[in-house]
Amino acid sequence: MITTYILYGSLTSSDVLEISQELDTLLNEHFA
Repeated sequence: MITTYILYGSLTSSDVLEISQELDTLLNEHFA
């Protein structure tokens, strides 16, 4: 989680939103 936070820190907030939405989709598909 800390590494994710650091990675997000180097991106703009819009990039973070895009990436987190992608991750949510991937996780939902994987654990569905």
